[in-house]
Amino acid sequence: MRTRLITSTLALGVTLSATPAFAAKPVDSSGLPFGNGFPSGSHFNLNIIGKKAEFACPGAEYDLAGNQLYGGVIFFPRVQGNDPITILMESGAKGPRGATTTAQLEVTDWCTQSFPDLGAAQGDGATLRLPASANGYAVYARITGKPGSDGEPTVTFKQGGFEYVQDEAGNDLILVGKVESDGTVTTYREEEVTILRTSSTDKGVRKATNLTGMFEWSGLVCSVPTDLTLANTTLCCGTDGAGNYVNCSLPVEGVCPVDTVEVQATCNEYTDKWVFNIADFVGYLWDLDTTGAYNVQVRFYPIP
Repeated sequence: MRTRLITSTLALGVTLSATPAFAAKPVDSSGLPFGNGFPSGSHFNLNIIGKKAEFACPGAEYDLAGNQLYGGVIFFPRVQGNDPITILMESGAKGPRGATTTAQLEVTDWCTQSFPDLGAAQGDGATLRLPASANGYAVYARITGKPGSDGEPTVTFKQGGFEYVQDEAGNDLILVGKVESDGTVTTYREEEVTILRTSSTDKGVRKATNLTGMFEWSGLVCSVPTDLTLANTTLCCGTDGAGNYVNCSLPVEGVCPVDTVEVQATCNEYTDKWVFNIADFVGYLWDLDTTGAYNVQVRFYPIP
């Protein structure tokens, strides 16, 4: 049986810089040298650019051979209104699904919901592909442009969840969050981060905010084998109308709630693992809330 996972989103622009020599500078928790703004080092660059309500989403661009060109820019509304702002990021231990040889950040849908794609009647979320990285990435962001008043503009990145988590064969995997000693369930080291543009009275280079904790996931990733002799974990799961397992959890004192069924599964446990490396293919969603931001820069630094 397969489990369908529902999720949410975020988007970017791309440049992989040359790798500099790491000098004797302060380092962050990932060991990356850190200056006054972003860390130093090789990275992929994503630009999320705010546009006015009348903005028309541009069509795809192609080279002379007819191959589509993918950039590193996502467009979102400067004034959010009632539309959500979501970005789906696709990657995994094997790379993005359907494009495992991806070698740079590629924005494949560059407009969020407020701006329908060329020829579309209704907008959808933005989408990007991120190259696989064995040790994951350190992720930083900052707002550029003119500062406003009362702490604005701001952008809040929120956990949206998963669109899919699959093995190499395309089977959907089951996720079970990490249960802490106080009974709470945590999945990400950080669930939400707000960044803001410094005020006009602040001096010096704008500091970048570390978003890496929003990509560090803890819990069980499980599959339901056809050969039950391989099973080593009991899960308590509900079922949906299509017969998929949903809302799985671990038994409490060895007993499953009456509204669930016992499912035998094989599981791997992760603690603060780079979220795209918990399975072969992962689609991970971010939600954004914004107050007038014009340009948000996000950088992904491969961890050696």
